[in-house]
Amino acid sequence: MVAQITEIKTMDYVGEVAGLFRSRCGDTKILSPMDYVIVAEWEKEEIPLAIVLAAINEVCDRLKFDDHLVESIGSFQEAIKQNFSVWLQTEGREQSIA
Repeated sequence: MVAQITEIKTMDYVGEVAGLFRSRCGDTKILSPMDYVIVAEWEKEEIPLAIVLAAINEVCDRLKFDDHLVESIGSFQEAIKQNFSVWLQTEGREQSIA
């Protein structure tokens, strides 16, 4: 039962990322098997979905909707890692203050 719940959570996470990727980068874009691996790694690293979605939006906004510049989900990796690092530092400070 726990494995099923984990699988459903993973599919929700991946589904949210895939949905935003398609809406921001074009309906013709689909996640490759490697993209799914990358997204699953983000979830395994416990990168909050909100950080991933915000980073995708930030990169797309910066590219001014030029979907030809985004070939895969890997295009967002650097921004996601940066935002997650900042979030971890902020969370650490907030927890040490509390």
